[in-house]
Amino acid sequence: MKPEKLLITASDILIERGKQRDSPKGERSMLPAIQAFNSITKHNISESQGWLFMVLLKCVRTQSGEYSSDNFIDMVAYAALANEAAFSEHTHDDPGLTVTKCKHKGGTNELRNK
Repeated sequence: MKPEKLLITASDILIERGKQRDSPKGERSMLPAIQAFNSITKHNISESQGWLFMVLLKCVRTQSGEYSSDNFIDMVAYAALANEAAFSEHTHDDPGLTVTKCKHKGGTNELRNK
């Protein structure tokens, strides 16, 4: 898969997950997940560290079994979510989730940015 296609696919999936979860911010399930994890384990990992864990999980999965572009697509999406969380953690600011249109050969893609 060409890099551009992988990035577009990851973006499409993030947008679709937001629609499936009926959340204005899209797929943002990590914060409640790490809050529960921290409560149970007495650890104190951040939201960005939770997304980083998911990136590493996908990295490991690329090394076992058959090739699957899903691992790489998810890696890109999780890295983008980790970036968003890290920005918020370091600036204590909302990274901005306004929807803009990005045209590409396959059609139009909605991207969330500030």
